Amino acid sequence: MSDIRWEGRSHQEIYDAVQQGPGAAISAAAVDAWTRTAELIERIDQRITAALNGSESGWAGSAADATRGAMTPLGRWALDAANDARITASAVQTQAEQAQKLRAEMPPPPTAQWNAEIEEALNDPTYFFHGLDDLRAVEEQAANDAARAVDLMNRYTSDSYVNRRNMDFWTLPPQVTVVTDASTPPPGAA
Repeated sequence: MSDIRWEGRSHQEIYDAVQQGPGAAISAAAVDAWTRTAELIERIDQRITAALNGSESGWAGSAADATRGAMTPLGRWALDAANDARITASAVQTQAEQAQKLRAEMPPPPTAQWNAEIEEALNDPTYFFHGLDDLRAVEEQAANDAARAVDLMNRYTSDSYVNRRNMDFWTLPPQVTVVTDASTPPPGAA
């Protein structure tokens, strides 16, 4: 699923990677751009539809009918493309929210607690008699937090693949070809 084997990274490396960068707010511009793209496509489709409908009274014949008929699938595609842009905006927003949640839930490595226990062990000659339980508790917490960090990253990676599918899928535009009566010469032909 992922090229990254999170189990092979230290807790500190994972924590640092998750905490760096601007965070979820960086996605706001992309979400806005995809939302505006959807709205723009819909406006263009509405203008084309209005122009075609408005041309009915002054433009008749096989070429007019063929053009209007060919524009129907293009109009459907435009609505699909607008919907695809909205899906992309939603996927980008979801990705940002998942990144923000990951950052909030990622436990920090217990470096300070570990260092404090080691410092006490080195400076207190009686630590061996009273401090080993404290050291074991810090080690257990570190192991649990490191396992949680790996689990969070594996889940985030999996969720990212789901979001990616929504960002990568777009409806292909239709082939729009207008075929008119070949026996009618084009305008200006002799």
